[in-house]
Amino acid sequence: SGGGLVQAGTAYFQVAGLAVSSLAPSSGPIGIPFTITGAGFGAYDGTNTRVRFGVSTAALSLWNDTTITGTIPALAAGDWSVVVERQQGANVSSVAAGTFTATAPSVAGIFPSSGPIGAPFTISGSQFGVYGGANTRVKFNGVVAPLSVWTDNLITGTVPALSTGTVDVVVERQQGAEVSAGSVSSFTVVEIVPGAMAPVAGPIGTVFTITGSGFGP
Repeated sequence: SGGGLVQAGTAYFQVAGLAVSSLAPSSGPIGIPFTITGAGFGAYDGTNTRVRFGVSTAALSLWNDTTITGTIPALAAGDWSVVVERQQGANVSSVAAGTFTATAPSVAGIFPSSGPIGAPFTISGSQFGVYGGANTRVKFNGVVAPLSVWTDNLITGTVPALSTGTVDVVVERQQGAEVSAGSVSSFTVVEIVPGAMAPVAGPIGTVFTITGSGFGP
């Protein structure tokens, strides 16, 4: 004022860098949840706060100063670098969170290997991941089977409506446009073949027996 200047003492603000301590899990199929722990992530800020797997941005469900959770995005099988980023204007602060190995479902076998439509089946294997609704499915020659159980290593369901014969069985996980398919197993859809009925006559209430094959449970 009037040519004079009064200046307050200098205060300092420390810009903290992002720090990652862990990424869990470090491998698995697409569409499963992940958690990143660390420090300095700051508050969530929409598209300015993101996690990248390779060039793919993951969908997030939680972002706070120490924890980030989300879903593994659509990736081809293989190793992908994971990076946590904060952007402000043109400036991007980032830190490597490790490497994630994207895996495909692996089918060990299907039991039984044959049966009629409507019969129950069990598929064993690994890397099926968590159930994801319509994004997790089993196809018999392209026909989606009704499912009752889906875990990381076991799937149970019912043989869908198919013509008789040998068909391919595929376990699939989808995330966005990417479909990760498991190894293929064969299943034989059998026809119901009645053999004989005894007795062939009698009053109502008579006990009868039909023999044959392919009736299923």
